Amino acid sequence: RCFPSPSRVHLFYSCCSFFSSFLSPAACLTVDECQPISSVPSLAAEGAAGGQEELRALSSSLILGGGYMAHAVGTLKVLVVRGKRLVIRDFTSSDPYVVVRLGDQTLKTKVINSCLNPVWNEELTFSVTEPIGILKLEVFDRDTFKPDDKMGNAHVNLQPIVSASRLRRALRLSTGETKLRNVAPDRDNCLLTESFITFVDGEIVQDVRLRLCDVESGEVELKLRWVDNPPQAPCKNVDAI
Repeated sequence: RCFPSPSRVHLFYSCCSFFSSFLSPAACLTVDECQPISSVPSLAAEGAAGGQEELRALSSSLILGGGYMAHAVGTLKVLVVRGKRLVIRDFTSSDPYVVVRLGDQTLKTKVINSCLNPVWNEELTFSVTEPIGILKLEVFDRDTFKPDDKMGNAHVNLQPIVSASRLRRALRLSTGETKLRNVAPDRDNCLLTESFITFVDGEIVQDVRLRLCDVESGEVELKLRWVDNPPQAPCKNVDAI
C-alpha cells in the first residue's frame, strides 16, 4: 500500500486547520491554526502536483481578508439606478456621482454633469463575507479646483436579503418568481418606501429607495441582486490524497 508523502500530509492538515478555525465562534486565528497568505506559495512548492491543484482550487473560492483567506458567502450586485431632487452644490446645479462601500471594498459610479435628477444605471459588484456588513453610499458633487462637495449619504442593511436567500434554499426554489419578504421603513434605516425582496429566476432581488441623510433633500434608487456562492468542497482525507 502506498502512503502519502509528508509534504502532502502537511498540506492536508493546513487546509483542515484553516476551516476548523471558522467552526468555533471562540476560535482565534493563530500562525499554527491558519496559514497566512504569504506562506501559501511555500506550501504549494512542498506539495506534489496534485496538492498544488487542490490548493489552487481552494484559493479560487476564497477572498483576502485581513491578511488571511476568508470564504465569500455570496456576490452582491448593486445597480445604482438614479437620483432624484439632489441638492445644488455649484452655481445652478451639481455634477453628482455615487461612492458605494462594503467593508474595505469601495466602488463608484461615473459623473453625470449638470444634473439634479441623474440616471446612472451602473452596476457595481461586491464579494460578501461573514459577518454580513452594512452597504454604505455617499453622493458627491465633482469639482475641479476644490475638494468634491458632499451631497448626502445613506445605508442598507444586508441581513434581510441574506435571510431571504436562506429561505429560498429552504424552500428549494429554482425557477419562477416568489416574493420572500418585505422591509418596512423605520427610524433605523434610510428607506423611503417599503422594500420587497423577491426570488426571480435564480436570483434574489431587492428594489430600494433611499432617503439621503445629512442634506436638505435627495433620494437614490438601487436594485440589489444577491447570488449565492457555490458551497465549498470538503477537505479530502489522507487516503484520497
